[in-house]
Amino acid sequence: MEQTLLVGQFSFCSVNRKLSSQTQLLLSQQTTQQSTQQSNSASAQSADNSAVNSAVNSAINSAINSALTNENSDFGNENSDFGREFQLSVSLQALFCTDISVEIWVYGIFRTLSYVM
Repeated sequence: MEQTLLVGQFSFCSVNRKLSSQTQLLLSQQTTQQSTQQSNSASAQSADNSAVNSAVNSAINSAINSALTNENSDFGNENSDFGREFQLSVSLQALFCTDISVEIWVYGIFRTLSYVM
């Protein structure tokens, strides 16, 4: 009876081990599938985010470039005025005092910077 019990216990243990190993295998496969699905989902989400970021960056860059093109033409026109004002300040500096020439020069800078900002 003890031998049968031992054989029964042994067979039960071996079956239990087989079930345990199969269960572990199934769990590991399920875990692998879940991680693969999460990875695929993360990849898809990342691709979506990249596409959105690319579109937004493209729109922003396009708007900035068109604004800078217009701004640069304004700045170019203003720059010639600034050059005249700067030359005027140099000539006034020779005729009068430094304070007047500095005021005119600073005025030219702020007028030019107002177009840049």
